[in-house]
Amino acid sequence: MHIFCDESGGHADGLILVSALSVEPIKAKKVLKRIKKVAKHKNEIKGHQLTACQRKQAFDIIFSEGALGVVSVCCRETAPGNLFLNPKDEKNVWGEMIAESCCKIIPPATPKVFITPDAGRYKKHDLSVLKTVIADSVSECIGDIDVTVSYGDSQSTDGVQLADIIVNTVYQSKTNHVQNEASAVLIGEYKLNVFNAELGNIAPDWAKKY
Repeated sequence: MHIFCDESGGHADGLILVSALSVEPIKAKKVLKRIKKVAKHKNEIKGHQLTACQRKQAFDIIFSEGALGVVSVCCRETAPGNLFLNPKDEKNVWGEMIAESCCKIIPPATPKVFITPDAGRYKKHDLSVLKTVIADSVSECIGDIDVTVSYGDSQSTDGVQLADIIVNTVYQSKTNHVQNEASAVLIGEYKLNVFNAELGNIAPDWAKKY
């Protein structure tokens, strides 16, 4: 099983979102090629560049190929985001959200999973530490599973570009964006699982109740 992840927002926005999209790399390449064709894009696909029509077409293509996606949301206005969504802790929040999102879509008894988050945001040392944190968190959540975490960049990793489309759509639905209503309709139409991050390994117990 292969899962690609990307993020949108951040502490400066008071809102960070992380997507996890289960799709095999070969299929991701095929899917992205189809999206680029209908969107008339030759280079890297960025979710924020898509029109509402192109976004709808991209969702049609992604989910017609059997991909499974979820999006985790952490907001500074509510716990536990109000405790950790700051410049110092953002990277740890991100790592927890990657693990939580992946755990939502890994079926029971899955023997091995490859997780590929986008590597564009944090320093190499932090990413190295977070790689172990993510793998350990997923192993603890799922049980007997072999977890490999390796970073990709959106420009050269097809699955990360697809994950970017998913997470950017949810981001737009939650912000004052020109496509917010259309994006919200799209999320509902495809019954995309959008859930509040719990940050279980770093949040105190009282914060997990809200």
